[in-house]
Amino acid sequence: MLNIRYITFKELPYANFSIENIIVCNWIWKHNDIDDYSINGRKKNLLYYMTNGKREYYVDGKLLFRMYSSSMIFIPNGFRYCTKVVMDDENDICTGYNVTFDLFDENGKEIYINEPIKLFADDTHKHFLELAYQIQNSVLRPTPNLVRAKSCLYKFFDIITTDKDEEEYKARCFKDIQPAIERIELYPEINTPVSELSKLCNMSESTFRRKFKQYTNGISPIIYRNRIRIMKAEELCNNSSYTIEEAAIKLGFCDAAHLCRLYKQFTGKTLKAR
Repeated sequence: MLNIRYITFKELPYANFSIENIIVCNWIWKHNDIDDYSINGRKKNLLYYMTNGKREYYVDGKLLFRMYSSSMIFIPNGFRYCTKVVMDDENDICTGYNVTFDLFDENGKEIYINEPIKLFADDTHKHFLELAYQIQNSVLRPTPNLVRAKSCLYKFFDIITTDKDEEEYKARCFKDIQPAIERIELYPEINTPVSELSKLCNMSESTFRRKFKQYTNGISPIIYRNRIRIMKAEELCNNSSYTIEEAAIKLGFCDAAHLCRLYKQFTGKTLKAR
């Protein structure tokens, strides 16, 4: 059985994944050069920023799109395609930053992004160019700075998977329950009744519960609060001198047993102190 996990771009922001085996190179292609992955597919994820040139991308023998200078493309591991350099001036060359890497989840399974090629044709502000340059500079320096290279790749995924329309929609449509959201997030150790949360927002309990679940995609205020407490408990126990008992007291749990029981329920794991 293959140790592979398939996910989509929409699921990626919520997955716990790592970026490994980063390879960076600067290729130079000539007019009519072809890279054919139509039979076996790519062996690694590709992030490619084209600084100069023109390419055609084909899937199943059909032209998918053309790529021009100052564009970036992401091609997931395993994707089958063929690309051809088609320069307007046959003596000109095609150049760019070529970054390949692997993705793994927290259990060591290799992640395959189950999506087609993604082209980013508008880089007016040169954000993608700066990311590509920083990745190359971090990896190819005498002592590679992998932390910086990985942070740039995480930044890239954050940019392409963040739904700006959804963020603006939430900011506009859920502004009236923001006082309650802030109360829960800032003071999760306090068990604030729903009746009090709804009063903060000047609405009835039923209206508040309905809007809150719309905001959280079906999660109640109690579960939302407990998720925050579980994350904070893990941080305290793993990265400080807090014992489980001390973390339980600080975060408003009845006792350590209560904390451990909820932690197991939410994560499927056993909470351990440092």
